[in-house]
Amino acid sequence: MVATIAAVPDGDGDEEQQRLCATLSAVSTAITGYVRRDVDAHLGRATPTPPRDEHQLGRVLIALGNRLATRALHRDVTAVWNTYDAGIHRPTGEAP
Repeated sequence: MVATIAAVPDGDGDEEQQRLCATLSAVSTAITGYVRRDVDAHLGRATPTPPRDEHQLGRVLIALGNRLATRALHRDVTAVWNTYDAGIHRPTGEAP
C-alpha cells in the first residue's frame, strides 16, 4: 500500500524537505487508493482492504503526522529565536 514507516523523513534542510514532500505525495496516493477501494467494496465491486494494509496505512499516517508536528514546532522555535537574535527580544506575534 505505502512505503514503510522508516521512509518518513526526519531532519531539516532541502534534501529532507524533498523527501518529506515525496512521502506526502505517496501517502496522498495511498489514501486515494484506500478510499476508492473502500467505496468499491461497499458497492460490491471489490474486496475490502485487508486489515494488515489498513493498519500499515494508519501507522504511516501517524508517523507522518508526528513528523509534521515536530517540524512545525522546530520551525516555530527557530522563528522565535531568529526574532530574539535580531534584537527585538519578544516572541513572534507579541505586540510591541
